Amino acid sequence: MADPEVVVESDVASQEEVASVPAPKAYSARVYVGNLDYAVTSEMLGAHMAPAGTVVSAEVMKTFSGRSKGCGVVEFADTADAQKAINTLNDTRVIEDGRLIFVREDREDSSVPAGTFPARAPRGARGGARGGARSFGGEPAPAPTGENAGKQVFVGNLSYRATWQDLKDFFREAGEVVRADILMNRDRRSKGAGVVLFATEEGAQNAIASFNEVEFQGRPVYVKLDEFS
Repeated sequence: MADPEVVVESDVASQEEVASVPAPKAYSARVYVGNLDYAVTSEMLGAHMAPAGTVVSAEVMKTFSGRSKGCGVVEFADTADAQKAINTLNDTRVIEDGRLIFVREDREDSSVPAGTFPARAPRGARGGARGGARSFGGEPAPAPTGENAGKQVFVGNLSYRATWQDLKDFFREAGEVVRADILMNRDRRSKGAGVVLFATEEGAQNAIASFNEVEFQGRPVYVKLDEFS
């Protein structure tokens, strides 16, 4: 007579079962702080974030010329402090009557170098042949003549709510601005990019040196010479 089959139950999960269980999210002890006033220093940022917990480091990001980018990163001693900062310090002001900052978990991808932006698409990929690809305020731009070579910059990663006047005012510090335009789709919606024409080549170079990767309306913009001007 055959022995009865013995079934042994185990409370140990199989490897397949373990693999199917998602790992808990690992929160970062670092937070990204945006929309900072340009006068805010790293010391001021650290002091403002201190009520949330122990601040290990606070750094305001700067351009190569030493100008604030309008954003920074703060590292806390533990993740609980970072979460408290997000919950309690978002929409507060570092400077009295200054800008309302936003605080979120630092999501920087270590595999992507800081300050890296997507390459500018070829002109044809942005909507047509030379001279007809761009539209300014909904109207096609005139065919480029080369007269603006070296004086016009392309500005990418713009907020979709930015207007030509916002763009002109923002870049005025670099030099005399002749005109500023937001690139528009056929339905008159912003493409999130624009161009700024300066009176001199020096103004364009100042804009690149001073405003590339600087935060504007909550987004770090990238600025380069417009090779199609």
